[in-house]
Amino acid sequence: MVSLMQRRLTTGQLLAYACLGAPLTALTLPLVVYLPPFYAREIGLPLALVGAAFTAARLWDVVTDPIVGWMQDCTQVSWGRRKAWILGGIPILLLGVYAITHPPENVTLTYLYAVLFFLYVGFTMSQLGHFSWGGELSTDYHERSRIHGWRETAAVAGMLLILAVPAAIQSLGLGDQNDAVSAMGWFVIVTLPLLALVSLTIAPEHPPPPPLQVRWLVALKSVWANRPLRRALLGEFLSGFAPGVTGVLFVFFFSSVLGLGGLANLLLLVYFVGGLIGVPLWIQISYRFGKHRTLAAAVLYQSIMLTGVIFLPPGLMAGAAVAMFLAGLAANAAPFLLRSIVSDVVDQDRLETGEQRTGLFFGLMLLAAKMGLAIAPAITFGILAGVGFDSSTGAQTSDRALDTLTLLFIGAPVLANILLAALMWRFPIDEAAQAALQAAIVRKESGS
Repeated sequence: MVSLMQRRLTTGQLLAYACLGAPLTALTLPLVVYLPPFYAREIGLPLALVGAAFTAARLWDVVTDPIVGWMQDCTQVSWGRRKAWILGGIPILLLGVYAITHPPENVTLTYLYAVLFFLYVGFTMSQLGHFSWGGELSTDYHERSRIHGWRETAAVAGMLLILAVPAAIQSLGLGDQNDAVSAMGWFVIVTLPLLALVSLTIAPEHPPPPPLQVRWLVALKSVWANRPLRRALLGEFLSGFAPGVTGVLFVFFFSSVLGLGGLANLLLLVYFVGGLIGVPLWIQISYRFGKHRTLAAAVLYQSIMLTGVIFLPPGLMAGAAVAMFLAGLAANAAPFLLRSIVSDVVDQDRLETGEQRTGLFFGLMLLAAKMGLAIAPAITFGILAGVGFDSSTGAQTSDRALDTLTLLFIGAPVLANILLAALMWRFPIDEAAQAALQAAIVRKESGS
């Protein structure tokens, strides 16, 4: 089994696995960038309460992510336990996407809360199954980065495509913001089942190991003693918080501070084009310098690029586009490198416990990242509401509001990135350590 998992995946297998990341991750972008402002500005719900609703829905993942991950590890299905959970989550996810992007008239906060909770259950089942599946496709240190990197490339492509929807509607005069949100929902509804069919039928999944013997609460207590895991989870939190702040404030910053109005949507496209180009570059760099140091270098580089936005004069679209492209080159390095690192941490736990708890570990990983994303709108929208930011028009009533928006958009993610780089620079599991773990696992499980 170990030698099979070390085999390099063919391009076709890798594409089949990775393509499902496009609609799954495309969904996260409207949830962060478009839907909070949409429900505040277009629907008319209070800004701070909208931020609290999206945060509360994420808090539900505190319960669902680790439990679903543990349940996936316990599942025994001959044709693929991860595939089974993905297949079960997709119908729930599709119904949630329709409800959140096609709200009825007279929407209430109760409706928003209910739909978000329902949506995130399906999202957890499908996305966690996909991540865990990728974490088990190989035991090779660099092949794991290749697998997660390709998935991230597909994810960025999905975000680019869904970003093109509102940009096209706006530039061609085909509708308003309501139409744009509706079209983004239909993008996910159409592409998700089609690409899931390709992924589930072509990409391989290795036979599951024996089911877990430890109850999930006992398992949670034991993983807390895993120091590399705690370090990786804190890194996941920081890597979620930084883009969470950037995402929810992107449209507000470029329309209100730099005076670019509707061009903010185009700048977001440029940002993700940079991300699409950047992922293969960071994969290659990680082959040379290792995952953890490449991750640190990527987030520090992005911090420098984001800081440069301060010096852009209002109304300069060309300068803003260059700045966002350069910052975008590193936007997706941390997510795929951290997932590859978590796969290595699973090896250490497997050696120590004799059990492969990929689902539980990736459930905790997703939880940490989601918490970072969830806290971002609650904090930023709350602060902006406190300084008098007008979300309905984007108008500012004082220079204080402008300065606060700028400080949040640039300062918060830069600080998170600096902390992330410091945390990961000396991560204990490098290529040599991971190879030693695999050799020890083989000896232990073969009884030699």
